[in-house]
Amino acid sequence: SLFAFFLIQQSIDLGTTGPDAFQITNETDADAKAEGKPSQNFISFGDKPWNAETNPLTFSWLPEAGNSLLNARIGKFNTLLVEKRWLDLVHAALAATPQALLILVPIFALMLKVLYLYKRRLYMEHLILALHNHAFLLFAIILLVLSTGLQQWLGTGSVFSETMALFSGVLTAWIPLYFLLSLKNIYQQGWLATVFKFTVVGIIYLVLMALGIALVFFLSVLFIL
Repeated sequence: SLFAFFLIQQSIDLGTTGPDAFQITNETDADAKAEGKPSQNFISFGDKPWNAETNPLTFSWLPEAGNSLLNARIGKFNTLLVEKRWLDLVHAALAATPQALLILVPIFALMLKVLYLYKRRLYMEHLILALHNHAFLLFAIILLVLSTGLQQWLGTGSVFSETMALFSGVLTAWIPLYFLLSLKNIYQQGWLATVFKFTVVGIIYLVLMALGIALVFFLSVLFIL
């Protein structure tokens, strides 16, 4: 997991240093005021723009020092948005994703336990399958990142580059098929029931993964960046 997302981060860093890298416009709140523009604030609480002094986010159960730290971090997050420092936000999201996946493994196993309740399998058996499938997913991500890097390095038009592009396409299609076949082979149900349960698990998993990444990303921005 760590190695996979380390490779993704490195590929993003390399991609933003080339001649076609996206340009980041640094326009701070102070710069906007100096140019007579309205100050930019992307965060609001209580239908009003957030402000550390006039409209802070406070929790009654937190001490004053805790609320001050929280608002200082919110201010930093708002600065990242105002200055359009997308690369920092991407790094925070990548740092959050492995943690979210780690949290989702036992939840994924629990969903299998519920869907295959009449199979009378132990929860640990479902957990082993969940760990195995996530290991495959991360290994596939590593191969996709390496393949994409080789394509960019070789450039378009070469036979090897086209072969790598074909390999990436096949591997991308193989990931969901691998998950489907794993359910079919392990639980030995018919194709209709397997496809139905695969669809249910897939939709719930994607929603939970999005929510998990968003939550861990928010925490990482507040307490890490």
